[in-house]
Amino acid sequence: MNRFRKEEMAAAKLLFEVPPTPFSWSVSRHLLFHRCRRAYFLHYYFAQGGWDPYADPLLQFAWTAKKSKTYYERLERYLEEILRFSFDSLRNVPSAFRLRMLATRFQARLTVLEERWRDDEINTFDRKRALNDLKEALASFLKSPTCSAIATAQNLTLFNKAFKPDFYFRNIELWYNPGLIWREGTHLVSMRIHFQKPSREFIRAESDMFALSALEQTNTRETISIFRYLSSSGEWKEIQHYGNAISGESRLSEDVKEMQQLITDDKVCMLDFPVEPEETCCSCRFSGVCSAITEHFGET
Repeated sequence: MNRFRKEEMAAAKLLFEVPPTPFSWSVSRHLLFHRCRRAYFLHYYFAQGGWDPYADPLLQFAWTAKKSKTYYERLERYLEEILRFSFDSLRNVPSAFRLRMLATRFQARLTVLEERWRDDEINTFDRKRALNDLKEALASFLKSPTCSAIATAQNLTLFNKAFKPDFYFRNIELWYNPGLIWREGTHLVSMRIHFQKPSREFIRAESDMFALSALEQTNTRETISIFRYLSSSGEWKEIQHYGNAISGESRLSEDVKEMQQLITDDKVCMLDFPVEPEETCCSCRFSGVCSAITEHFGET
């Protein structure tokens, strides 16, 4: 094991000071930073190196928590994969025929996923549930005006091709997944699908980030973000939000300043990242890690 790894593990055992990781910004980082500073520290700093089988057990625990996904997070990833593949496969098909071909494309991709899951971690019960939830989501989407708008877009050749998952803005690396992208008139439109209603801050941050990204990467000044979600009543609904690149830049600048102020002498100290009110703990993927830290080191 190299010297850096040994030093990193030694720092992790002290728990209070760890070396910083290369800095970047994303909407998920923004949301976690403002929801719970301790979870932010565990995710972006403490968990580093936890993939190493020789790492401290607490590091490994934090890494596992960081990489864990809820059922719906995994489902959203699969759903976006199906939509991307299906629309991309129709890019050379005349727009008048795309909509009627989508159902077949959706089913073909579901079959591919089912084959992949045979060797995946999803057990039989979850697989059946996941397939049913995906089928219902796709059937509903197929009937929506948004689906028709994408399918009948004049040119799908550049569908999502102009956007990179990361780009630099003012020397800060930004990570962003806008979902599906197409053009309607002068507007660039994005859509994300969620199995739970997204928060207002998520909608604002995502919309503004899309606006900033569109301006920087395609010089487009008008954007619309669509958030399609499954409501608590079981109905699929949509929220449209116009992004603001200036607001996105302001949010980014404020975050970067505050986040980087917590890095001192090439170290980050856990004591600078307090645990937020306990009502956020029950749904936090790091709740077990926090409990383990408290058990071993007392309240911090």
